[in-house]
Amino acid sequence: MAIELPPTLGPHEGRELELLLSGEKLIALFYEEVPDEFLSHLNSDNLKKIMKTFPTQHANKTITFCLIYKNAPKSHLNGLLSILEQSLLQKGFQPTIERRIGQLLGYRKIDIEYYLNHIARRLQ
Repeated sequence: MAIELPPTLGPHEGRELELLLSGEKLIALFYEEVPDEFLSHLNSDNLKKIMKTFPTQHANKTITFCLIYKNAPKSHLNGLLSILEQSLLQKGFQPTIERRIGQLLGYRKIDIEYYLNHIARRLQ
């Protein structure tokens, strides 16, 4: 029987490569740069990446998202890029958008809700 771990912030942090290679995680999300430990896997085509730059609400500012994946369906990749773009157009904390991003990144529901509650408390 599997042990159910308590909810936590960033449960995939530092484990993205391991989780991608094992198939437990479909997509890893990074901003601007790819961590060095991913490069050999990208160069050998064991993993793939999509980099997409979006404008932000700040004049002349952009942000680049890097999605790294192994066997993620195109619908998940396109859905994540779409919701990331939407998140940049919104002002303030948007739980619905954050929840969907968490789902597409493969986080457990309990971890997503823990994160959302954590952010909501910090904003009070």
